[in-house]
Amino acid sequence: MQTRQIPYFSAVFMPAQNFNPRSLHHTPQTQLWEQTLSESVVQGEKKDKKEQERASAMALARHLFNDPKEEILHTPEGRPYLKTNTGYRISISHSYTRLLFMWHKGQNEIGADIEKVRAKITRLSSKFMSVRELQECIDFSPSLLTIYWSAKESLYKAIGNKCFPFAEKIYIRPFGIAEKEGMLRAEITDQGEKEIFNLNYFIDEGYVITFTNPKK
Repeated sequence: MQTRQIPYFSAVFMPAQNFNPRSLHHTPQTQLWEQTLSESVVQGEKKDKKEQERASAMALARHLFNDPKEEILHTPEGRPYLKTNTGYRISISHSYTRLLFMWHKGQNEIGADIEKVRAKITRLSSKFMSVRELQECIDFSPSLLTIYWSAKESLYKAIGNKCFPFAEKIYIRPFGIAEKEGMLRAEITDQGEKEIFNLNYFIDEGYVITFTNPKK
């Protein structure tokens, strides 16, 4: 069987707890890893971008848990979970050549998202931000708007991809970008009940990464 290489993905491993963004890419203790990934596939088989992303995520999971037979499965709602290491909660996100894999040992669900900062997001803000958020927003820079979008994506994953109006039901409290990393708070209102979430964000090489705190 001949092989070919899946295109490069920058893979970031991070535990949801005790994560220090300053250590990105160079502190082994935080279990971060970045390298080129390859998968053996039958010659001539065409793998689209989604298939490449799934294959890369699977390779990362098997490396992380030292289990060559580990699999990533999905609930009916689309939430990913590990077939063997069931004591962990995971969240996976892709953006261009970046693959984000976050895990947390415990029962609390987590959500994580990675987004490339692009100028066109300034034209789309009304599609994912509420009127209140648009009024309170102190800076309509692409970086800050990308944090809004990414934070809502992370929350959407954390609560199980429930179907409701994305812009109105998830409210991000006002915040300003503090250098390359920071924290923010969000509220989700569903059927008259309000739930508060804490999130972390950081900006790295033109990408925004957000993730929910496992302890709400």
